[in-house]
Amino acid sequence: MKNIYKKEVGSKWGNTKQYKEFKLKNYITKNYYKCTNEVLLGLSKLYVSDDRFKNNIDKYGENTAEYVSEVIGYFCVVTNS
Repeated sequence: MKNIYKKEVGSKWGNTKQYKEFKLKNYITKNYYKCTNEVLLGLSKLYVSDDRFKNNIDKYGENTAEYVSEVIGYFCVVTNS
C-alpha cells in the first residue's frame, strides 16, 4: 500500500470521532456479517482486483476504487496498532 493519503487524512480527520469510528465496517456488520479488519482489508483488495467492483466504484471518478482501497487499508493498519 502506498499510503499517499496517510498524512492528509491524519491531519484533517485524525482526531475526530468519525475517523475513529469507521462507518463502512459498522454498516457491513449491522446489515450483512461481522466485519473484522481482516474481512475489510480483503474487501479493499477486491475493490481494485475485481473489475466488477472497480468499474462500479470508478463511476464516481477515475481511480476512486484505488483511493478507497488505500484508505480502507490504512484504516485497518491504524486500528490494529
